[in-house]
Amino acid sequence: CYAEKQALGGVSQELLETQVNPAVWEISGHMVLKRKQDYEDASEEYAWKLLAEVSLSQERFEEVKSSVMEAAFGDSDDTLAIEASEETESMCLLKEVAANGVPGMASDEKGCL
Repeated sequence: CYAEKQALGGVSQELLETQVNPAVWEISGHMVLKRKQDYEDASEEYAWKLLAEVSLSQERFEEVKSSVMEAAFGDSDDTLAIEASEETESMCLLKEVAANGVPGMASDEKGCL
């Protein structure tokens, strides 16, 4: 998606000049700054600014998510069923963490492990 944004001219010149690739951040878990100036000026505010520049809007994220789910699982009815199942699993995990402090293997909640 970043490459698409870059190809369409949607990336600021300031970010292009840093020569950073957000995919490297994702893969390594570290922000790679190539220029000495960027390293010296690095701050939490600067990091958030860079991340905001390369992040998807919620609307675009939903579009990409929908495309991926349809490509992986077929029609939209299947996609909705999978998303509902994932939501149920997430809610079960959150309830277990809230109750026990850690996720467990047993729960008395209907639909949970």
